[in-house]
Amino acid sequence: MRALRSPVLSVVLVVGCHAEDEIEDPQGCVECGECEEMACAPGEWLRDGSCVPAGIPIDACGVGFEHDGDGGCVAVLPDAPCPPGSMAIVGETRCRAVATCGAGTWGDIPVEASNQHVDASYAGLDSDGTMAKPWTSVQAAVDAAAPGAIVAVAEGSYVEKVDIGDKSVRLWGVCPERVELGTVQLLAGADGTEVHAVAIRGIAHGIAVFGAVDVVLDRLWVHDNPGPGVAAQDTFAPTSVVVTASLVEKNHGTGVFVGSSELALEDSVVRTTLRDAQAFLGRGLNARAHPRTGVRSTVSVVRSLIEQNFDLGMLVEASDLTMESSVVRHNQPDPQNEAGVGVSIESDPATTAPATAVLRTSLVEENRGFGVFVQGSDATLEAIVVRGTVPDAKGLVGRGVAAQSDPLSGAPSNLVVRSSLVDHNSEVGVFITDSHATIEASVVRATVPNALGMAGRGVNVRTSAGVSPSTLLLQSSIVEESTEAGVVIASSNGTVDSCLIRDTHPNTSGLYGEGVVVAYEQGAASGTITATRVERSARAALSAFGAHAATGCSLFSCQALDFSVGTYHNVDANLEDLGGNRCGCPEPDGGCRATGANLEPPEPLPPKP
Repeated sequence: MRALRSPVLSVVLVVGCHAEDEIEDPQGCVECGECEEMACAPGEWLRDGSCVPAGIPIDACGVGFEHDGDGGCVAVLPDAPCPPGSMAIVGETRCRAVATCGAGTWGDIPVEASNQHVDASYAGLDSDGTMAKPWTSVQAAVDAAAPGAIVAVAEGSYVEKVDIGDKSVRLWGVCPERVELGTVQLLAGADGTEVHAVAIRGIAHGIAVFGAVDVVLDRLWVHDNPGPGVAAQDTFAPTSVVVTASLVEKNHGTGVFVGSSELALEDSVVRTTLRDAQAFLGRGLNARAHPRTGVRSTVSVVRSLIEQNFDLGMLVEASDLTMESSVVRHNQPDPQNEAGVGVSIESDPATTAPATAVLRTSLVEENRGFGVFVQGSDATLEAIVVRGTVPDAKGLVGRGVAAQSDPLSGAPSNLVVRSSLVDHNSEVGVFITDSHATIEASVVRATVPNALGMAGRGVNVRTSAGVSPSTLLLQSSIVEESTEAGVVIASSNGTVDSCLIRDTHPNTSGLYGEGVVVAYEQGAASGTITATRVERSARAALSAFGAHAATGCSLFSCQALDFSVGTYHNVDANLEDLGGNRCGCPEPDGGCRATGANLEPPEPLPPKP
């Protein structure tokens, strides 16, 4: 598709103020007597009485993060990946053991009169659970323990399946480096059970909780299991688990699985989850609702690192997620070069029940295909950095944040992005299909073209044929260093208010380069641009292609064209002057010209392939 046809039809309209009009505020607030004074300049927002730039405020990074001085935060972590069996959570600069090993046979295990002791090296045949005559089997100690008692496990490899049910115990190893258990199962009646400071490597899954609440899994190394590392599922009764200060690595299928249960992941690492024996899955964390009852899972992830998994970093289906001060990064495609998504928030594929997610003060970095993907669900991203999403196997899609409707019901997603940075992603920074998005006080920066040299757009909102229009509110934000277009509003309704849109480049074929595009794609489109500054666009500051665009109280500086207005798909465009606009270069101190130049909009982009 060519960007410019010949011969060129030049239709010139004068819009906004004239050079001789009095200008009281050079920042674009009071002009021609039509515009109210703005509290802050375009691309800034009012915080505690002061104007601050869009992006993450300097004092709003999460625990374990540092501000980068340019609207984002960086996670404090070691420079290189940690070796197997060692870990570092966000805020730590060195790899370390999961837990320290105390001195003596029993290390730092609390000493209580009711303790049941286990030592695989004991050669006697008269075990009674005392320090002098310990059990040689963990299961024997669990069976002998009184409710709430400690099962103290000395150094050794205990290749057995341990079942805990009908009572709570506190299973406590000397440290994960020295104590390894087989599969551990907590069943109905094991409410309040705790498992501390052991490694778990079973013949199936690692540790599973089926129908117990208030379970604590602390300082565990769960690794190299043929199935999920940690599983919580309401098979027999409601289930709730806290996983803290643990390392879950090199398990198969799923690192942490949550089925219609509650799980908190705190100060932990989930990494390098591999495909299972059927070459299926490879997810770091997977939470879903019950397939029959619809009971939702509730998951919180705090100060944790989810990385290098093969398929997805996190998948939340028809469930509720809260993530704070955490990192999801470097998730990779499976052997078929599919997936590698950072965080996927999806509706139930059968019932279409939506998921909800709140992601705060976190980093989603260098994943594949999508950094954050939302489907038929509600998501709020606050003080988030989504950076460096790598294109999929075809080299086409590497979107930072994407939201689309449910494929069965058509129910829209609702996305809020607030005080965040979407940086150096591929093809589109924020992509909205058949859904609703509010982007406030955020920065979308340096979106690069895909492998075909196409796109690289900052924000792209679109609507499919026969679907209610998508909506976009882009407010007090910065969209910069995009390719083809800073903002595209296609067959949708969009408002751009108090924003700064700058340095939009043409693609590798030399085509396009609009600051804002409003275009008929598969239906009517309308866009309103107010109190906004658009500067240094390669082609036009604002283009309307078979669509309605209105602009007021805005500044447009140093574009090839001020405004481009053209018929598209046999639909006439309409540019509405709301008053108070100025154009010019180097300063926008004159009138604006709308030119009908037979240009065409950037090509439509599909939703998730």
